This record gives sequence, C-alpha cells and structure tokens, in this order.
Amino acid sequence: MKNARLFIYFAAGILFALPGISIAQEEDRAGLDFFEAKIRPMLVSHCYECHSAGAAAKKKLKGGLYLDSREGSLAGGESGPAVVPGNPDESLLVSALKHEGFEMPPKGKLPDEIIGHFVKWIELGAPDPRDGQTVAATSSINIDEGKKHWAFQPLADVAVPETGDEDWGRTDIDAYIRARQLDAGVSPNAIASPRTLIRRAYFDLIGLPPTPEQVSSFVQAADQDLSAAYSAMIDELLTSEHYGERWGRHWLDIARFAESNGYAFDGDRPNAWHYRDFVIKALNSDVPYDEFIRLQLAGDLLTDRNVQTTDQSNAAIYNLAATGFLVAGPYTTQQTQKERERSRYEQLDDIVSTMGTSLLGITIGCARCHSHKFDPVPQHDYYRLIANFAEVGFDNTAITTNPEDFSKQTADFNAAHNPLVKARSDYEANELPGIFDTWLETTLANEIETPVGVTLGNWQHAGPFAAENYDTALSTAFPPESGVDLQATYKDGTIKWTAHAEWKDGEFTSVLDETIGAHYLHRLVTSDVDKSIAVRLRADDGMRIWLNGEEVPEDKLLPDSEQDHKVAELNLKTGENSILIKLVNAGGPCRFLFLAMAKKETTLTGIGNWHHLGPFTEANHDAAFNKVYETEKHVDLTATYNEGELKWVEQPDWPNVLLSLTKVLITEEFLVRE
Repeated sequence: MKNARLFIYFAAGILFALPGISIAQEEDRAGLDFFEAKIRPMLVSHCYECHSAGAAAKKKLKGGLYLDSREGSLAGGESGPAVVPGNPDESLLVSALKHEGFEMPPKGKLPDEIIGHFVKWIELGAPDPRDGQTVAATSSINIDEGKKHWAFQPLADVAVPETGDEDWGRTDIDAYIRARQLDAGVSPNAIASPRTLIRRAYFDLIGLPPTPEQVSSFVQAADQDLSAAYSAMIDELLTSEHYGERWGRHWLDIARFAESNGYAFDGDRPNAWHYRDFVIKALNSDVPYDEFIRLQLAGDLLTDRNVQTTDQSNAAIYNLAATGFLVAGPYTTQQTQKERERSRYEQLDDIVSTMGTSLLGITIGCARCHSHKFDPVPQHDYYRLIANFAEVGFDNTAITTNPEDFSKQTADFNAAHNPLVKARSDYEANELPGIFDTWLETTLANEIETPVGVTLGNWQHAGPFAAENYDTALSTAFPPESGVDLQATYKDGTIKWTAHAEWKDGEFTSVLDETIGAHYLHRLVTSDVDKSIAVRLRADDGMRIWLNGEEVPEDKLLPDSEQDHKVAELNLKTGENSILIKLVNAGGPCRFLFLAMAKKETTLTGIGNWHHLGPFTEANHDAAFNKVYETEKHVDLTATYNEGELKWVEQPDWPNVLLSLTKVLITEEFLVRE
C-alpha cells in the first residue's frame, strides 16, 4: 500500500527507566542537583579515564579506585576512602585535587573554584544518585550493547502467528492483531457497515468526509463485493491530492514546522510554505523514504542551481525546499552581539535534536550535557553531529522559474549591450590615453599655480638598474641613493646620467625602457627663500623620493583628488635643493608624472572669539538635555542667568578646533561665536 513503509518510522520512540533513588536522596534534592551540575561532569571529564569500570576493562584502573559509582567513591581504593560524607578534610579525593600528597588529575591541578565545589559537595553529605551501576565515560560506551535495545534491531522476516481463525483476517497484519486478541481474551468486533467503513477511510486518509453521492455509490458496490469495493476506494483515496495534505501534517508536526519565527516578535516566514508543499508533494508522489530524508538533510548539496529548463527549475525548487526541515525551528531575529553565539548554538541544537526524535526515535538532545546511560549516544557523537551542521544558515535562495524565457531575454540584452561595451573598451584603449595626456598638459597644468620664487632645473636620468623582481628592485639601494654625482657612470660604464630638457612637468613622461628594475631621476630646484611647495606625483608601478638626501616617508605621500596620484609637501631651503626620485618598474612601459604647485593656505576671516555660558546644573543627563533654556531662544551676550551667577564669558584663547570643555558635570552649557 502506498506510503505504508514511510510511516512505520514516524512514530518510533523509546521509554527509559531511571535508577531509583532513596527517600533521603529525594529530600536532598538541592544536593543532588548540585552533584549533577557541578560534580558529575568533572568526574566524567577528569577522573573516569583512570578510575572507572571502563578503565578497569581496558586494564587502565589506577589505585583500585572507582569513582563512577557512589559505593566506589565511599569505599575508596588502595589508600582508603576517597569520600567521607560531611568531612572534606578526611576525604582523600579533596586532598588529591589540592595536590596535597596525591596529585589528581596528574595533567594539572584543577581551578580552585572547581575544587571548592567538591569541598561543598562533601560538606553537604556527598549526595549521589548513582546506585552502583557503572556509568561509562564517553570514550567507553559499549555501542554493541546499546544496539541490543529493541528499537535498534534491524528489520527481519518473522513467522506469521498461527491463530486458528484464518477466516477472520485478510492480511498477515490481521494475524498479528488476532494473535494479541487471543492472548488478551478479546473477541473481535463484527465487520463495520459500509457507511461506517467509508467514513473511517475518508477521515483517516484525506481528513475529509465523503459526499452523500460517494457514500451511496460505495454502499451499492459493497453490496455486490465488499472486499473489491473497499480496495478500490482505498486506491482512489491514496491517489487524492488531499492524502498528502492530511498525512503531511503528521510529519510537519514532528519537523516543528511553522510559518513564523517564534519568540516574542514572532516574525512571519513568507517562504516557509515551500517546505510544507515539498512534504505534501513527496507523500502524494510516493517518494521512497531514504530519498525523502536525504533531500531534507542535504537537498541543497544535491542540487544544481544553474537551471536551463523549466523542468530543472521545478526539480531544483523541490530539492531546495526540502532543506526547510533543518531551519523550521524557532529563531529569534532580535539579538544583541552578546546573544548571537548562544542563539546560534540553540539553532544547531534544535536541528540535531529534531533529527534525533524524527529520524531515529531517540532523544539525541540529552547528550548535549551528558552521555546517554542506555542508548548508544555518547556526548562525543552529539558534538560531531553539531559540527556536521555548523555551516547551515538561513537564506532565501533564488531560482529562475522560467529559464527558457530568461535565456532568451539575456541573449537579446547581450546582443544589444556587447557592442556598447566593445565600443567603450576600444575608446579606453585607443583614444582616451591621448586625450587624457592632452588634458593633463593643456588644462590641468594651466589651472595649477606655479610656486613663486622657485626655479626648476632639467631632469637627469640614470638607469635601468636591472633586478630579479619588483620587490628586489624596490628594496635594493643602487649607487645613486648613496649620493648623486652627475659625472659618475655605473655598471662598467653602461649607465650614466643623461639630461632631458624635453620632459615637461604635469604630463606623463616615458623613460622608454621595459626592464624590470629601477630608474633614478634627479633635478635641482632653486628657491629664493625657505618655503614649502606641494608636488603631485604618479608612477606606473612604484616610487620613492628624496629631498636633499632625506627620504620622504611613504605616509607623507598622500592620496590626491586625481585617481592614483599622490601629493607630497616638500620643505625647500634657500638656494639649491636636490630632488631624487626612484622609479621601480615591474615590467612594461615605465612612466611618471611630476608637477610642482604653490602650497595654498586657507585662512578664514571675520570669525570672532568663542563665548561660553554655563553650567546650568540638573538632576541628570535627560533633564539637562530636554530642558529648553532661555538662551536657546535668543542669544544676548550681555544677559545674566541664575540671579547673576552665570554670564557669557569670552574665550580668546580657545582655538578654532574646540576639543573639550574644562568641566565634567551633568550640566547644560552653551557656546556661541560671532
């Protein structure tokens, strides 16, 4: 029968029996809670490896001491009782934790706060709910033993019970039901009437009542052949679209599906319906259970989002919608930075816990704090599952719903757009460089005020000094950096200083060499007085600059309004000044730009001194901020306030950049300037 196998797994569950605890322990609930919260986790983390039944099984037990049960702790080991209730001074466990004699754990002393917890626990009487059954450490849970639980047994062929009442049942399942009835001494009811059967079937399978016409038709067919009529009705209901709507509700409940986020703000999830529809479609199309689960856990990883056809688009939407299972839980959209990490972990815990209850029928979420006592679910595995979903996020994924139409529109757009892009690229490559250089030469240079009293000599060039790569060329101090001698030659006379009277300031100048290495440019600048000038610089690759033998720091080469240009301030002395520029070429043409400009100073005139009035004291900040004082309505520098205690005071020493007031009070103060 359609989907029968699918729902066998939905209702899986396990009931656990916990060890009994004595009346005295019940009365000491606070102490037991303290043990569970503070003591047991430390014993598991730091003691069970060497002092537990698991350690003994691995022949790693130390000192004959078992700390994984109440009796073991009280009995102690070779040196005596580890725990003496009510007396921490005589408890060897406490002295060992303090490293007084024994040193436990041997890897290092625990923090004093944790040791204090053990002292307090023993002072409380060492309440301990463990009844002598060993609780294995995470690393030593016996998985094979855990698999013996009935819920973890694999499906197997079993003999159908013999009931001696074969005429009553129609299927093997009926034989199991009849066998249990016989064991309980229960007699089966008579077969329901056709009207009752059709109503039961309709409500069970599609959640809706049959129409009067459907009831009448079924009753007539049942009078002829009840079995055939009933089978035909069931097949018809299983093919109904309402079947998935009815039975999908069960899975959506297990998957904690909702169309809002929950929490206080409970914001809507406008696209949550895609996951609901996935579940309905999966049931109506009889999707195999393994595929049903696989898509919900990893549908996004199994999907190619680059769809080319409508069929591919529908399949991609279906697969991606399935992963709504992972993020269907509550999610708060109102978070502070402090809450973000905790909230993220709650989401991951929700994913893993839901996966355990829905797919495995076990409460995996319990292992967040401790390994299961009876299920084969160690804490280690819980956090491995959490890590599996660490990259799961919340997102709305866009899929093209009509790829054919989109492809056609894209092709039409590219056909019109590509020629425009090519025309722009051709212009940038062939025409723009020349136009830009002309603009630099004719327009920009004319707008720049040449420094008065400054004479610029011709450029001198020496290079290239070849290097293996750009970084080597930049860092190597070639001979010109030690001092400029225009008569010197370098590299066995192959490099010498050459004058270039044709190089013009304010436009790109090419050194006409593509060697990877360094070029040096030098010129003399004469100034009538000590003064500062500004220079605009640009090089294709890298550049360093020296003034009178002192390098201008890189952080003094500030970005200019023109893209890739730098501006530096040079402090000239009276007379001749030497400017040395190192151009570092990474390959290809080597060009540079240099332009000297007058340094402009902007001085504001007509601005008076600051005047200060205050403080007007108030009870708190809000009161001071919200109160409207008279001076906010009208400024009168001759007026006084607070019965003459406050008046405007001129502050001629305050600079234009006012950093702070001199008093730190909850006050209202006023500043004004003319």
